[in-house]
Amino acid sequence: MGSLLLPMRVAFPYVLFFTVSLLLTACGAAPTYSAYRSLPPTEWADSEVVRYEVDTLAPGTYDVSVTVRSSLAHSYPYKSLALQLTFFATERSADTLAHAADTTQMVAVARDSLVEVKRWEQRVSLPVARVQGEPYGRGLSLHDEAHYVGTLTLNDSVAGHFALRHLMHSHQVSGIAALGLYLQRR
Repeated sequence: MGSLLLPMRVAFPYVLFFTVSLLLTACGAAPTYSAYRSLPPTEWADSEVVRYEVDTLAPGTYDVSVTVRSSLAHSYPYKSLALQLTFFATERSADTLAHAADTTQMVAVARDSLVEVKRWEQRVSLPVARVQGEPYGRGLSLHDEAHYVGTLTLNDSVAGHFALRHLMHSHQVSGIAALGLYLQRR
């Protein structure tokens, strides 16, 4: 019995180090903003905008991602989903949004006394189903595949909202159960 305790005393720091390392590397950083919106069970019209309200985003650079949950009751008839994601920021500063990448567009939309509204917009095509028609993802798990959409850089704290709509040729799209929006600060 005495000979067994000595190896356990020697091995304990290594086991503890391995366990803590595993826990720290297995858990990713929590997103700065995360929200899901359910869609109508049968069809999503191109005129319907999915809206995500953001109370405050601190200055900084954010990776923006979208997730798509397929419906189990209605099949999605395409392999990809074309989306337009627009962020409308309202702030009193003239330099709220910075031009972060070649694909990022910064457009002044409206001016109301001291409040300026600016828009950041990305268009993207996300893979939804494989060639065989099977949806991407991991079955019925709660983990979704996040699809990178773009980089958003803010010079000041802002409030505003994201608007997401589909850009498919068909005016009505079925088979999409929910859409998620994730912002991860760099």
